[in-house]
Amino acid sequence: MPMHHIPGIPSARQGCLAMLLGMAVLALLPDTALGEREQGEWLVVRTPITSETVTRLKNATNRAIESRGAKKIVYQFQFAGLSEAGPCQDLANFLLRDIKGRAETYAYVDKPLMGHAVLPALACNYLWLGPDGAIGQAASKQPDEQADRALQLKYLEVAEARGKFPALVFKMLYPELVVYQIDAPDGRKFKLDRDQAARLGIDARHALAPEEVNQDPRPVLREQEAGLYRPSDPRTKSFGLWGRVVSSPQQVVELLDLPGSLVQGNPLVNLDQPPRAARIVIKNEITRGMVESLRRQIKRAVDVDKVNCIIFEINAWGGPGSVRIADDLAKELVDLREKGVLTIAYIPATARGAATYIAFGCSRIIMGPRAELGDCQMLLYERGNRAVPERDVMVFRESLKNLAERQGYSPVLAEGLLSPGMEIVKVQAKPDPNQPGRLATAFLEKAQAEKEARKWDIVGTVKAKDRPLAFDTEKALEYGIAWDKVDPPSIDNVAKLEGIDPKNVAGARTGFLDEVAAFLAHPVTTVFLVIVFFTCLILELKAPGVGVPGVIAAISIVLVIWANSWLSGELNSLAILLVLLGLVLLGVELFILPGFGVCGISGILLLLLGLSLVVVQRWPQTPGEYLDLGKNASIFAAGLLVSLFAAFILARYLPNVPYANRLILQPPDDETSAAGAPLPPAQSPALLGAVGVVVTTLRPAGKARFGDEFIDVVAEGAYVEAGSRVQVVEIDGVRVVVKPV
Repeated sequence: MPMHHIPGIPSARQGCLAMLLGMAVLALLPDTALGEREQGEWLVVRTPITSETVTRLKNATNRAIESRGAKKIVYQFQFAGLSEAGPCQDLANFLLRDIKGRAETYAYVDKPLMGHAVLPALACNYLWLGPDGAIGQAASKQPDEQADRALQLKYLEVAEARGKFPALVFKMLYPELVVYQIDAPDGRKFKLDRDQAARLGIDARHALAPEEVNQDPRPVLREQEAGLYRPSDPRTKSFGLWGRVVSSPQQVVELLDLPGSLVQGNPLVNLDQPPRAARIVIKNEITRGMVESLRRQIKRAVDVDKVNCIIFEINAWGGPGSVRIADDLAKELVDLREKGVLTIAYIPATARGAATYIAFGCSRIIMGPRAELGDCQMLLYERGNRAVPERDVMVFRESLKNLAERQGYSPVLAEGLLSPGMEIVKVQAKPDPNQPGRLATAFLEKAQAEKEARKWDIVGTVKAKDRPLAFDTEKALEYGIAWDKVDPPSIDNVAKLEGIDPKNVAGARTGFLDEVAAFLAHPVTTVFLVIVFFTCLILELKAPGVGVPGVIAAISIVLVIWANSWLSGELNSLAILLVLLGLVLLGVELFILPGFGVCGISGILLLLLGLSLVVVQRWPQTPGEYLDLGKNASIFAAGLLVSLFAAFILARYLPNVPYANRLILQPPDDETSAAGAPLPPAQSPALLGAVGVVVTTLRPAGKARFGDEFIDVVAEGAYVEAGSRVQVVEIDGVRVVVKPV
């Protein structure tokens, strides 16, 4: 039975041809279409443009093209004053001639741009404006500067090279010109008044020809009307001076399919002198003390050393308890942009857990060839492999997403770092001429990509379900997380990548107090000081008075509290109150309610808790932090036991050591008191074993009556009420010890 082709359904031959055609199209696509995003650069050009600015812009552009392979360079022009013609001509020449076909150049003007700075903006391959942007009014208002013939020719060269109407460009330079629009069969034209053009030496080609006068030209820009063109002016839609009106820098990078982090720009470009940088090392576990030390180093580098760039060499990690402090520091790093400071996260090896927040807070991330960033599995589990509560993980996730979005990174990728069950895919937008602003590539949850299959094509898997997500160097570059990589990895190479002379990179200075506090807050030093504190406290209580042991005990506890408070940046009032309350309770137990009861035990526990809080620096919020608190309390309890042994040894042997025996108060001798007054006679040994009645309550000292004689006695251990019967159990000189019977 013969097969007939059914209309509307392709035949096998047509299907094969379509498949072959599709394969051919894919083969012709550039490598970046489905793979790594193109590299780009975003440079902020602030006016007035000077010769130094032009030199730095040239260097930054050439570095981006040659070192990083950037194919798209965006110059964001920001007007802050009129620029001289010379530097602007130099920059325009560079954009027109030197770059050639090595990269595409884009000028983005989101606010009005005036003066001769419009010349390099027009010299870019593409000119895009923001809704509030404007360009023109190039004529200088300075009386000693006029547009000479060479400058006029430069404006003409730029206009013709970039396909702009010379008449409209000349109007920027000469506000007295009248510009006419001619709607001819061969297209719209803009021409100048013939007499005005001749008077200013403008080529007659750009003025109305005799035959054009009869084509009903109409003036669109009148005499003395400023040549300042705005998207809000409906007349400018037909002028063809700019290509797009783009709402924000973020949309610019989206349209160009560049990493969102580019929009931060490079503040080093607009400096009047060579940039200076500070190097700050972040290594090992991130703690509150470390972050406070980093804050002081940053403040000193920016406010005292006046650096323009800070390079953070990160080889660190941090668990759930470090997220909040790392996130706070990251937000402060973001705010440094407002001070014109470029922050670079240099990762030679690894930045894991809470260290990811600090890296994301920097303006740029530069990695070593085999580095890794973003392994956040440790943020999902406490010590002891206990899962962090989901509500806490949600807070971690939201903080990282907000930080990533603020820095121009994909929030979906940031969320994936803390979402094991999430599936992430890389998608490419399907062509849609009605929505030119859509991302060429993006990262989406797989479910969302499948739901929006009409809009997106899935081109790759970034994260499979129940698999952790982290970025090695190549993936970080591909996903727009890393700015660049250095190989071989070194601080000097990072500095050179940003155009900084390695000689101008200095290690951030730490203050003397920082170093002292860091030494005293070291766990070994802290435990030693606590042992000294307990030992001297026991010695002082054994020999009452204000002696050397009491002074040493006070100094030791003050050093522990000060060092940890200095590093944490805040005074832990609760810890100090607990320590003081513990000392008060011990005093009550020893001098008011003798024995070893509730006050004594409570005092010791409060001392241990207070000292532990000093070290952990805040009241625990998570099971892991409670575990840390308990661990420190156990260590200090062990230190107390060592102190008891040390106090026993010292009390036994120190009085017999020459010179050293002066460190503690000695009991008075048998002859005289310390003031020289005669001492009462020693009690007779015959009193030993005698039974008497307590006359005054023993607390523990008081009076007791033995027969007709009243004698000062000391109770052995417990509190003894008046009227109780007691027996003498020890006689030591004038000291008579009794116990209840």
